[in-house]
Amino acid sequence: MGFGQHQSFYFRPSWINKGLEHIGQNSRFFYEKNHFEILGLGKNMAKSLRHWLIATNVVEEQKGKQTVHTFTDFGQIIYKYDRHLQHGLSLGMLHYYLVTNKDMATSWYWFFNEYRESVFDRERLITALEKWIEVSGLKAVSPNTLKRDIDCLLNMYVLKDYKNLTPEDVISCPLENLEMISKNVSNYYTKSFADVDEIRDILFVSLLVYSEKHGQNEFAVEELAESPELWGKVFNLSRSAIVEYATQMTEGYPIRFIRTNKLDTILLTKEITSIEALKEKFEQYSKEVSSYA
Repeated sequence: MGFGQHQSFYFRPSWINKGLEHIGQNSRFFYEKNHFEILGLGKNMAKSLRHWLIATNVVEEQKGKQTVHTFTDFGQIIYKYDRHLQHGLSLGMLHYYLVTNKDMATSWYWFFNEYRESVFDRERLITALEKWIEVSGLKAVSPNTLKRDIDCLLNMYVLKDYKNLTPEDVISCPLENLEMISKNVSNYYTKSFADVDEIRDILFVSLLVYSEKHGQNEFAVEELAESPELWGKVFNLSRSAIVEYATQMTEGYPIRFIRTNKLDTILLTKEITSIEALKEKFEQYSKEVSSYA
């Protein structure tokens, strides 16, 4: 399990591009003595960047005589089409890979896949995480480490009010733009569904990733709503929202939505990999942008 590996820093808008750029030139970049100076980051921030690159599946670490970092297929797509993370599909898939990475981002996995409350405060969240670790039989984790995880998670996802801040004070995370956690004046937080224009594309590609990982092409709506790593949990979607999106996605996506009295089922009807689908979507976006130019 992976707790506290982020060094208390969430990733900034330019970090993914910076990391990919340097790894593309030197697979041993993060083992160079002056790598953090080249990045323009402190040593702990550089460690954090390396963690986020791997945890979000844009980079993989390969161990041998010498440990190296290389682009994943997903990382190659991001670097080619959206290295500055301007597109909702990129954000949605970074989020998906992160919160389904139980080994490297355990607190993130727990929050989006296991934690059932939709309204909470920071202390309630920390207590619930401690209890889950105990009940799951995992090795005990320092309370301070769990607090740092929760603080980092909330700071990554809560959309901040930048109106009264100077540019120097703005420290944002791209995943804020998914608007999946909001905070009110009483310091209570609320889960909300991922509301971006590309949500259908995100749902489709994430379902392909799940299918590749688990060898499954047919999904009951209840499963999509309640099971870890699927739509309801990962994107905070209700059953009714899942039914609505599934109905819409029968047009334009290789998806069949079978409705019966007993069981509503979604079926993937075309053999296409998640990477092929991502490439197709980004090629399509590029053409649409060109047509408006």
